[in-house]
Amino acid sequence: MREVRIETLLPGMRFDAPVYIDDRNILVPPGIPIKAKDIERLKRWEVMNVMTDGRLIEEQAEEVKPAAVSDLFERDDQENENRLLYESIVDRWRSVMDDIRRKERPGKEAIDGVVNEIYLNVKDKKNELVQLILKTEQAADEDAVNAVNCAVISVITGMNMKMIGHKILALATGALLHDVGKVRISEKILKKVGDLTTHELQVVRTHPVYSYTIIAKELKYPEEIAQTALYHHERWDGKGYPKGLSGESIPPAARVVSVA
Repeated sequence: MREVRIETLLPGMRFDAPVYIDDRNILVPPGIPIKAKDIERLKRWEVMNVMTDGRLIEEQAEEVKPAAVSDLFERDDQENENRLLYESIVDRWRSVMDDIRRKERPGKEAIDGVVNEIYLNVKDKKNELVQLILKTEQAADEDAVNAVNCAVISVITGMNMKMIGHKILALATGALLHDVGKVRISEKILKKVGDLTTHELQVVRTHPVYSYTIIAKELKYPEEIAQTALYHHERWDGKGYPKGLSGESIPPAARVVSVA
């Protein structure tokens, strides 16, 4: 694989093969745009290069051809259908989160239903979902949107890593629930404008532990899924939290979610 210097990466760049942080960890799957937060994260981790066997996908303007009015309506109808599908998934997940926030335990079937819908639609409409994520990422900063987007990208990554079906479903569940612990933290701190105090930062950094407790103790999901949430802020160099794990000691699913 060839090395690509971090300073040459720009938001929106896509490669036709996976881009790796190191020999084992994927930054983005093939065809998925690199995001500004990916580049910022790499700089924060002091990663100087990423690696890929792929080529940069150049965006080429399509040849302009006369289109039948029926074709235009058909295309608009399909885009609207995809948007409504995506919004319905986000709405369902928002409802689940509202139940958890009110300390009303949602049925696992509601959570598993959203996971299955994401998994099946990624298989059928991967590119369409990615486009919707790119459009919503800048327009929305909401937990339900971020959770669904994280789960979609995690499923795509899992598929590119050749994970088997039940492992991808577990990964998607952990991705959806990875920040659920924030419901146990004061909104005043989470939505504070400006820098957090040292104490407030310590409080925010407890959210992976709360996520673990909700997933394992309240929702009764397997340890594997709970650990995805517990360790999604750990870092390869050991400078993450809550336990300061490093390298191979960080579960693979948590590594995926940390960059999704």
